Amino acid sequence: MASSTRISQRRDVLLGLALGLLASVAVAAPALAATTTPFQASFVEQTSFVPCPPGAPPEALCYSGQGDGEAIPPGGPARESFRGFIDVAAADPDTHCTPNYTAATIATRSGRLNLVAQGRNCPTSQTSAVDNGTWTAVGGTGIFDGARGSGTFSTDATFNPDGTVSSKTTYDGTLRLSN
Repeated sequence: MASSTRISQRRDVLLGLALGLLASVAVAAPALAATTTPFQASFVEQTSFVPCPPGAPPEALCYSGQGDGEAIPPGGPARESFRGFIDVAAADPDTHCTPNYTAATIATRSGRLNLVAQGRNCPTSQTSAVDNGTWTAVGGTGIFDGARGSGTFSTDATFNPDGTVSSKTTYDGTLRLSN
């Protein structure tokens, strides 16, 4: 009887080790299949100023917009949608640059990429500004499911007489995509 108990215990240990090995391979497989790839996108955008949601800083200037352009990957047309705010209270008294924070979604034929970005919006004249900063990928859908990565962005903006903003934004960086 003691012998059958030992055999049963060994079988249970071996079965546990085999299941553990299978589980580790299943968890490691997506990581092994992930690839790091350059990411580039460029958009021509229209932005409108909108009421700020609850919880925004008291002197925030909130905005919403969208743009059309291209993104690689996957290559081809893309549409960008974004919302964010400029923290007017934190403006630099000398440069008049203000921090800004944006959440964006880039939709392509192969999926949607979600980004968060922060930068510094600096006036270049009475009717224009530049915004430079960094972005971080926070997942998405399709080929961007579970995407991670980061990079830089640059925006050239023109303030229109009707109160909207026309701009061009470029994103450069790298993404880690699961295959």
